[in-house]
Amino acid sequence: EHGLQRVAAVAHRYVAEMEEIAATQAAAGLTPALFEAIAETYRRLARSPLGQTPPEDIDPALTIVDVLESL
Repeated sequence: EHGLQRVAAVAHRYVAEMEEIAATQAAAGLTPALFEAIAETYRRLARSPLGQTPPEDIDPALTIVDVLESL
């Protein structure tokens, strides 16, 4: 549960990285679809309430249900 909260809190860090990997895949003649989807997932997580929470402020008492509802 804490891991999912942390991923949301740092998701903004990974959007550009996934977009770069997608571009590399496309340049190599491979489908970029998987990494484009991962970038979009991170983008949505970053916009969620947990995505707006600094990692050090994550509430360890949140349950997995609380985390998923906030996303």
